[in-house]
Amino acid sequence: MGCVYIARGRCINIDEKLRADAEHLLNKHLLETPFFVEQHRARMNPTNYAYSDDGGGSTGFGPKSPCQDNAIDLADYEVALIGELAMLCMDAGTIQPRPFNGFWRNRKGHCVGMMVDGLPHVKAMCEYLRAHVPAILDTEGVGELLVEMGHVRKKSMQMFPNEDDNWLTMEEAEEFTGHDESWIYKWLKAGGIPTLDDRWGLMISKKHLQTKIALIYASKLAAINKARSCNPKNQKV
Repeated sequence: MGCVYIARGRCINIDEKLRADAEHLLNKHLLETPFFVEQHRARMNPTNYAYSDDGGGSTGFGPKSPCQDNAIDLADYEVALIGELAMLCMDAGTIQPRPFNGFWRNRKGHCVGMMVDGLPHVKAMCEYLRAHVPAILDTEGVGELLVEMGHVRKKSMQMFPNEDDNWLTMEEAEEFTGHDESWIYKWLKAGGIPTLDDRWGLMISKKHLQTKIALIYASKLAAINKARSCNPKNQKV
C-alpha cells in the first residue's frame, strides 16, 4: 500500500515494516484519541457563557473567549480525522456503516469536530475502528489521513509532555538514573538539562539525563584507568 503512518513521533512504512507494527501503532492511536480530546477540552477556561453547537467558528464549535484556542483546535482536529477516517472506510465498503452521533459535520458532510456532548460517541467510534484495524489499513487512500493523524497527535503530545516518552517526571527521573531528588536537582542547577514546567509539575529531558549519566560513567572509567596506570604494580619494568 505504501503509506507512511506517524504515531508518537515515530514513522512506519507499511511496505517495509512488519504489518503487525502498523496495526499496533494505529490501534494505539485510536485507543489514546479520547484521552487527548478530553484533556484538550479540559484546558478550555470556563466563562459565563455556555458552550454551544449553534453558530460556532470554522470548526463548528464555538465557546466564547477567554479560552485556549489551540486546545479547541486540537480537540476538533483529533476528532475530525477520526471521523474522516471512518467515513472513508465506510464509503469504500471495507467496514460496515454506523451512525456519526456526536461528530460535528459541515454542509458538505465532512467531519470538522465534536459536539459538546460528543465524547462518549467518539469513544465508541474509536473502539469500533480498533476492531477493524486490518481492514482500515487495507483501504485505498488512507495514507494521507494516517500521516495527518500522526502530525496532529505530535502537536497534542507537545501540549501534554507528560505523555511523551522524551520527558520524565521527577519520580521517573529518580528511577531512570538511580539517584534521589536532591542529586537530580544538583544536576539541574549545574545546567545543561532542559526542563518543562507542565501542569503536572516539573518535567525533565530524558535524553539529556541519559547524556549526563554517560558522561559521568565515562569520567569514572577515565579516573579508574588513570589510577591503574599510576599504580607501581601495573607499571612495566
